[in-house]
Amino acid sequence: MKQLYAYLLLLTIIFFTACSKNKIDPDNLRNGQEVELRLDHYTTGIRAGVYLNMPGRENIPQSYIENFEEREAGYTYVVKAKVVRPSQPLMDGPGYWFVYLRTVRKDKYTDPATFQLPLLEMGLMDAIFSLRKEGDKFYYGKYLLAPADAAVATGLQTAFDKRPSPADPTHWKDLLNARLRVVHDPANFGKGYKVLAVIF
Repeated sequence: MKQLYAYLLLLTIIFFTACSKNKIDPDNLRNGQEVELRLDHYTTGIRAGVYLNMPGRENIPQSYIENFEEREAGYTYVVKAKVVRPSQPLMDGPGYWFVYLRTVRKDKYTDPATFQLPLLEMGLMDAIFSLRKEGDKFYYGKYLLAPADAAVATGLQTAFDKRPSPADPTHWKDLLNARLRVVHDPANFGKGYKVLAVIF
């Protein structure tokens, strides 16, 4: 009987040890560990919109996912990814990031509520200005912007004219609170935003 208890105790210890190895601790992700991530329906210059897919949708600050070129604005994703945690952390970057493995689920974002995209964000080493212009078209990163009306188009041009310059970075403060109020463009879903307002 004592051998049975010892055997059961040993099995219990092995079981809990094995379970603890698979447990995802957001404060201690291990190199090579496979995790499930939820990706938000949009990104900004420095916000990757990457969350651990677990209760509370815990945000993973300053993390990003590599090798997921298929990601489109306007869709949320649940993906499997591998943790990359170098033995020597990057001097000017995150302590870890993720490498895309496969998509578990892709869902179209259908909430009609507006959301805001910052025009200027302060990174660890520099500022990132996400508004750009090609010809007469404006882009937020790689996404085409469709102004809702002429006033919004004028606001986009004003923001672009105020863009930071390495020669004169003093006016960056004018854009620290500048943002776009947008929805996913129904006429160009997944490829652009409809801009309802430019806010300074």
